[in-house]
Order: sequence, then structure tokens, then C-alpha cells
Amino acid sequence: MFVDAGHKKILFLFFLTIVTFSIFPSEEDRILFEKGKTYYGNGKYLEALYFFNELIDSGSEQYAGDAWFWTAKSYMAAGELEDAKNSLEFFLLNYPRNNNYSEGYYYKGRLLFLEKDYDKSVDLFNRFIRSSPFSPFVSNAYYWIGECLYNTGNFDEALAMFKKVVSDYPASYKFEASNYKISLIDFRFREEELLQLIRWSHEESLKELEEYRNREKNYLQTIKAYQERIIDMESGSSGADSQTLERLSEAALKLENYLESLQAKELSGENEQAEE
Repeated sequence: MFVDAGHKKILFLFFLTIVTFSIFPSEEDRILFEKGKTYYGNGKYLEALYFFNELIDSGSEQYAGDAWFWTAKSYMAAGELEDAKNSLEFFLLNYPRNNNYSEGYYYKGRLLFLEKDYDKSVDLFNRFIRSSPFSPFVSNAYYWIGECLYNTGNFDEALAMFKKVVSDYPASYKFEASNYKISLIDFRFREEELLQLIRWSHEESLKELEEYRNREKNYLQTIKAYQERIIDMESGSSGADSQTLERLSEAALKLENYLESLQAKELSGENEQAEE
């Protein structure tokens, strides 16, 4: 079929119109996207979701990936973790060439942390750091690795992560938070040392108390033996002289006085502990 020059021009303009609309987003789509980001920036996440969902429903090819990414972020900020997870998985699966893909991978690690899946979160953040070493979110990733380790009781390893953020990324958004965590861990270490010292002191006190009880028992037995000997001597059955009787009486009295002083010392120590 022959197509004259006029028809060729019409077909060319029609083709150009289609290509233009497929390559360049409409003004309406751009406005929806910008409004969604504005609401997100103001902390109005549900309102932001409305505009991002409108953008997805519009079928915009140019903004679809960005809309899914920001939808995931909005759900996450609103605390809707299951919806955030589903939206993020869809984004990562379908838009691997989107400019936000690396950041989306980072947020997957954040979601795992919020779900308290700390081991998987650490693994994902480490992979993110290896795959995107120049991302502005690398310092954040180190921080969240530290948080995961902190929450699982690995305080030495967590401390190393927080110190890395402070030493290697002084301009990081997580700089102050890392310093705070370092202080908390240092305090925890000092607290553990103090508790250990208290336990050691308590064990020593118990040991001393046991020794005192044994001495007290021996003194009581000795005093009893002296008293029996004195009674026996006073009855005249042993034939002992008065000097021997006097020495035994003095020895028994000294033991009694010493025992009383030990008991008074123990009582004083118990009162001091009660006041503390």
C-alpha cells in the first residue's frame, strides 16, 4: 500500500507523541510524586501513601518503581511492617535498576531489625556494605549491626561497631547515637565489674562469718570445759589448790569477755549492712 508524504507526516507525529508520553512523565504524575514526598517529609505517612498509591494505580511507568519504594518507606515509618515488607519485596524484585535499589536493600535490613530477626539483619547489612561501599547509608548499616549485636548480648562486638562509626564516619547521622551506645556499654562493663566485686566481698564476708562461727563454737566448748573443771574443783573432788582454781576462773572470764566482743562486732557489722 502506497503512503503519501502527508500520511507519513501524520504517522510520524503520532509515533512521536506516543514515544514522548512513554519517555517523559506527565505533569500530573510528577505532582502526585512530589506531594507524596512532601507529606512523607512532614511525617504524614498515611497521607503520603495516598499519593504514592494513586501514582501506582495510574500505571505510570516512569514513577512506578519510585512509588513502590516510597510506599514501602511510608508503611515502615507508619509502623505497618507487614505492608512495608510486601511493598519492599515487590520493589526489589521488579525494579533492580531503580536508583533507589541500594537504599531499598538497606531498608530490608532495617525491617529485619524491627522484626527482631537480628542474625538475618546483620547478614543483610554486611552484604549491603560489601555491595554498596560508597553508599551514604554505610555508616548507618554499621550502626544497626551494632544495635543487633547489642540486643543479642554481644557487647564487645557491638562496641567495635559503634566505635567504627565514630572514628570512620564523624559526619554520620548516627554519630551521636553511636557515642551514646558506647557510653552505655562502658557503663555496663563498669557495672559488671562492681557487681563482681560485691559478689567477691559477699563471699569473703560469708567465709569470715563461717570462721567466726567455728571460733565461737570452740570458745563456748572451752568455757564449758573450764566451768565444769571449776565446779569439780570447788566440790573438792579433784584436790586442786586455790591458785589453780583462780587461774581457771580468770581464763574462763577472759574467754567470755572475748566472745562477747566478737558478738558485738558481728552485730555492728550487720547493722551497717542493713543501713546500706
